[in-house]
Amino acid sequence: IGLRSKVLDAEGKSVKESGLIVTGDIGCYTLGTYPPLRALDTTACMGASIGQAQGMQHAGITKNVVAVIGDSTFLHSGITGLINALYNNARITVLILDNSTTAMTGHQEHPGTGFTAQGEVAPVVDIPAIVRGLGITNLQVLDAFDLKKLRISVRAALNSKKLNVIVVRGACAVKAGKKGQPREVDQSACNQCYTCLTLGCPAIRREDGKISIDAAVCAGDACTLCEQLCAHLAIHAVGKK
Repeated sequence: IGLRSKVLDAEGKSVKESGLIVTGDIGCYTLGTYPPLRALDTTACMGASIGQAQGMQHAGITKNVVAVIGDSTFLHSGITGLINALYNNARITVLILDNSTTAMTGHQEHPGTGFTAQGEVAPVVDIPAIVRGLGITNLQVLDAFDLKKLRISVRAALNSKKLNVIVVRGACAVKAGKKGQPREVDQSACNQCYTCLTLGCPAIRREDGKISIDAAVCAGDACTLCEQLCAHLAIHAVGKK
């Protein structure tokens, strides 16, 4: 969704400053530090993203500061940081990336999945309910694969200059169920702008200047981010134009 301290072109070169600082945490999203995403500015330890974000804001950083944390990390050690952010009136935006698993270390269960580590049924800890219970009113729960809604909501949160929490929900690609139709590139419509490469999707390839999508790797209907991102409508389900 474009949360980068620097806006990059298709070659990964800096184009301009975006006016954001993004504090990262420990999880799969930490890999977003690397090209082509380069989406995070800090990574320290589990739960540190929220504390770092509010520390920067209170220290006088004038840029918008966004904290990114996963669901399992939030439940492990992010709640206390959010309490502190509320208590100290931190004007930051917190993104809780909820894929209902502990994906980084092997897809273990956590208090929000409804199962214990032994696979027994357990009460589900509701993350939005926790946020509301703290007294935070600026809360949204969004679909991770609705790019337009995410962009609108994040921009609104940043412009509000208040504490905002956005829970972004979407199944982990490894655990996703039926993928449906993979995507393909209509070469007659593609103008090689390479914007789709900024997603960092392993299914999207560039060879001899042309973009293609590996159907065996593509998540298909379970994702569609590349299709949403393409301004030239050159990406669509296989067999459909």
